[in-house]
Amino acid sequence: MIYKVVYSMNVCFVISSLRQGGAERVVSLIANELTQINNFSVNIITVNKAMPAYALSSSVTLHDLQVRNNKTLPLNSIERVFKTTKKIREIKPDIIISFMTATNCETIIASKIVRKPLIISERSNPYFSCVNIFWKAWRRIGYPFVDRLVCQTQGSKDFYSWVKRTTVIFNPVRNIKTQLCTNKKEPFILAVGSLKPEKGFDLLIKAFALAVTNNKTLNWKLIIVGEGSERSNLEKLIVDLRLESKVALPGASKNVDDYYSTASIFALSSKYEGMPNVLVEALSCGLPCISFDCDYGPSEVLANESGVLIENGNVYAFSSKLEELMAEPQIRRLLSQRAKKRAKAFHLTSITHQWIHLINEIVKYGKK
Repeated sequence: MIYKVVYSMNVCFVISSLRQGGAERVVSLIANELTQINNFSVNIITVNKAMPAYALSSSVTLHDLQVRNNKTLPLNSIERVFKTTKKIREIKPDIIISFMTATNCETIIASKIVRKPLIISERSNPYFSCVNIFWKAWRRIGYPFVDRLVCQTQGSKDFYSWVKRTTVIFNPVRNIKTQLCTNKKEPFILAVGSLKPEKGFDLLIKAFALAVTNNKTLNWKLIIVGEGSERSNLEKLIVDLRLESKVALPGASKNVDDYYSTASIFALSSKYEGMPNVLVEALSCGLPCISFDCDYGPSEVLANESGVLIENGNVYAFSSKLEELMAEPQIRRLLSQRAKKRAKAFHLTSITHQWIHLINEIVKYGKK
């Protein structure tokens, strides 16, 4: 990999914690990549104490503020701002990069106090990432004053129309064990995600039931990898539809790449998303993908007809296309080729290049 950097600089990421999650994974991946560049010094400030869920380079310096959050919301926030400001003064970064709404709002104040340029990043669906009126108000007031707001989709960027300086940078795909993806495919549809209502797995199960009922020659299965509060409801639905032998809920898996490698179709049935990382992972394994066209992400991830988009929530249309994909191997082969081509846009090196370009631009030239 070859990265172009304007000059030596000290970068400081700020995030609530490095527990398991999409934003946490992105911070870890980008921070690790930046340490591969000789003239980058990389720090990460975590507000709440937690062991990192993702591997960090030994060259990344981790600072844990260990805020307890045992007071009222305003008092907790004041303490976080105070401790973040103090730590930034110690680190003396050239630029600060903050992730997620609450941390963004507090880091805006800290950056103004220490007079350092700030990039903030939103990684969730903006309609659902800010349920508290306290953060909604703070977001509305503070976001226009940042040097740049990074969104992960164009849809999210459009939401923040009241912020003048915005940029779209997709999430990088993690390092999938792509050598596994050459294995012989098995006749099953894969879905991955927490078993929560917003993931729409009930709709997926109903669509699958319609497809296999309509075409009884299809000897396919549906496997949904993940765990969550909807398990009992989904299990009941499977029994009610008499799909016990065709639908499996194996739970969360540390070896999800094994499922990606052997699946023949990937399905995303979410009612809404921030940025569906699992869809990008499926593309990188060359899986034919079908998804509801929900807000936000699927239409941008599956651009250039690299996958099948279905009207959000339309179970009958989803079922019809799912049946076609199961029955037609030539269509699956075509979509697989398109998927691999589209996945290049989410490669870690490509995404890191975009972050470096943005950092260079702001540090050298200021607001644009």
